[in-house]
Amino acid sequence: GCAATGHTFPGATVPFGLVQTSPITGAIGWKYCSGYVYGDEHIWGFAQTTLNGTGCADLGNILVTPVTTCHDRKFHLSTYDKKSETARPGYYSVYLDETGVKAELTATPHVAYHRYTYQKSDSAAVLINLQHSPTWTEEQYHSHIQNCEVNWESDRIISGHIRNAVWVDKDVYFVVEFNRPMKRVKNLPLKGKEKGNWLLVSFDLEKGEQIEMKIAISSATIEGAFKNMKAELPEWGFEATCKKADEMWNDYLSRFNVEGTDEQKTNFY
Repeated sequence: GCAATGHTFPGATVPFGLVQTSPITGAIGWKYCSGYVYGDEHIWGFAQTTLNGTGCADLGNILVTPVTTCHDRKFHLSTYDKKSETARPGYYSVYLDETGVKAELTATPHVAYHRYTYQKSDSAAVLINLQHSPTWTEEQYHSHIQNCEVNWESDRIISGHIRNAVWVDKDVYFVVEFNRPMKRVKNLPLKGKEKGNWLLVSFDLEKGEQIEMKIAISSATIEGAFKNMKAELPEWGFEATCKKADEMWNDYLSRFNVEGTDEQKTNFY
């Protein structure tokens, strides 16, 4: 389903969740409606909203990429270890070769939860691309954002709002919170008709340490995103969030009663 034009994504979500946080391997053209094609060699980063099985491009909002020596937009792509990829309901993980980062994703209904373990001792940073969305053409990729707002709430929290138009016109309000203080935030230069910020957020980090980030979203207001964060994920705890996501899936899947052979039951599940 994740190969060719299967238009499905391998990322983390919960039943009926507004958030679908998933790896992105491309953005331009029909085959990238869900942002991910299994055979691609590079991961661009991890988006927080993803369409599944539509055959039409949209969402893919708030693309986040863990980076190290990134001083320019072109350095955010990374090859990845295909054998390291792990995907199960409510959890996704992969090892990014060029940056030496193990990336892990999980989610609640309205909050994406990322954990990045940096295996290299050089600078640690996170690139937040607010321009990103799958689009039909290269020109549309750089022009579909109609409005972008970014607010510095504290040394750990950024909030904001984007409005874009690909398949439909829509608003995404967000709150990004880190588990450690931001050392520096740099706006990278925009291209052409772009209005979506590219934010390079730097941290003081030693080899083997982790950056955790929570991204709450709302379709109504920034205040709504803050409320979603407070209601669903006010504390830190990646493993506990993964466990809860797994329990939510099991709760829904256990509503089925299925008869058949073990092989048939496995296929159905």
